[in-house]
Amino acid sequence: MFHTLWKQACYTNLPIPTPCPFHCLVLSTDVCLTEYYATKVKPYRENPKTRALFLTYPGEGAVYSVIVEQVTWDGTIHEAAYVPVATYGCLWYSQSQTCRRLESAWGLVVALLLSLTGLIICFRGHRFFSFQMFFFGFLAFSLISFMIFIAITRASARDGLLAALLGGALGGLIWTAVWWLFAIPVLSISLSGLTLGFLVAATLLFTPLGMCSSINNTVALSYWVFISCFMLLPALLLLPQAKLLSVVSCSLVGGYCTILAADQYLGTSLSYVVLNVVRRSLIPGGYQASNTVPFQLNDVLLSMTWAALFALGTVLQLWSERGRAPFPQSPYHKWIRDRSSAGQPLLATTQLPPPTYGSIVGNAPPYEPPPSYNSY
Repeated sequence: MFHTLWKQACYTNLPIPTPCPFHCLVLSTDVCLTEYYATKVKPYRENPKTRALFLTYPGEGAVYSVIVEQVTWDGTIHEAAYVPVATYGCLWYSQSQTCRRLESAWGLVVALLLSLTGLIICFRGHRFFSFQMFFFGFLAFSLISFMIFIAITRASARDGLLAALLGGALGGLIWTAVWWLFAIPVLSISLSGLTLGFLVAATLLFTPLGMCSSINNTVALSYWVFISCFMLLPALLLLPQAKLLSVVSCSLVGGYCTILAADQYLGTSLSYVVLNVVRRSLIPGGYQASNTVPFQLNDVLLSMTWAALFALGTVLQLWSERGRAPFPQSPYHKWIRDRSSAGQPLLATTQLPPPTYGSIVGNAPPYEPPPSYNSY
C-alpha cells in the first residue's frame, strides 16, 4: 500500500471568506479532483511515515490530503482519499494578531528603514564603501545573533528581533573597523561575497529545487553542505575581480532589502526566502520540511521588481565607477597620512621618497605608479 501526500492551496487575504476553505475541502475528498487541482508534495512508497513537516505561510490557506494507492495481484489500482486537513498557518479565528506579518507599527518602521537603506546600497553601495561594510556586517551578524539567541533562550520573535538589532549594530561597527584599520579590499569584501552566496542559496531553496530529495533527506549534512557550497561559490568566482564582486553584492542584496517593505505591506511571500532558512535551522528536523511556495501575482510582480533593481543597480554602479580607483582609501589611513604630512616643511630642499603601498605611514594614490623599492 502506497501513500501520496497532496497539497491544495486556497489563497485569500484575511479576513477569510467562509466558502473558500470549505470549497477546497470538498475538492480534496475526491481522488480525481485532488489529483487535478492539487500539487503532489511527496510520495511514500515503502514504510510510509506517520508524521510530515511543512513550511506554512501566515494568512495563506492550504489543504493537505493523503491518497492511498493499492495495486492488486492482477494489476488493478485502487485509490482512496483520507480526510483532508486545512490550515492557514495561524489562528485566524481568534482575536489576536497572529495572522499578520508584523504585529506592530515598530516592525513596519524597521522594514521601511531597511528598504531605504537597501535602496542606497543597491545604487551607491560601492561608492559609499564604509557604509557598505557596516551594512553587510549588520546583516550577517544580526542573522547570526537572532539564530543563536532563539536557539539558546527559546524566547519570542520580538525578543529575538531586539537581539538581532543589537548584534547587527555591533557586527557592523566591527566590520567597518576591520576596513578602516587594515584597508585590505579582498578581506573586507569577503563578507559581502558570503552574504551574496547565502542569498543565492536561500533563493534556490525557495524554488522547486528546494524540494529535491537529495536535499530534504534524513541527513542534515546534505542540506547544510548545499548552503555552504553556494555561499562560497560567488566569492570564489568573483573574488579575483573584487570590484565586480562588491557591485554585484550591493545590487542583489540591496535590491532584496528594498522590496521587503513592499512585501510586508502587500503580504507576499518573498520575505520567506531568508526566513525559511532560519525556520529550518531552529526547528528540530526542519531541513526535512516540504515547501510549496504560494507564488501569486503579487509575488511575480515583486520578483520582477527585484530583478529590475539588480540589473539597474549593477549597470549604474559600473558606469559611475568607470575611470575611478577600484577601492577608496581607508579613512583611518588617510588621516594618518595627512597628520604625518602636516609636520613636513613647506619648502623642502630634498626630494622625499615616494610613499610605500600598504604602510601605515601612508598609501600612494591609486593613480600613481608603484614605487621601486630598490631605488633608495
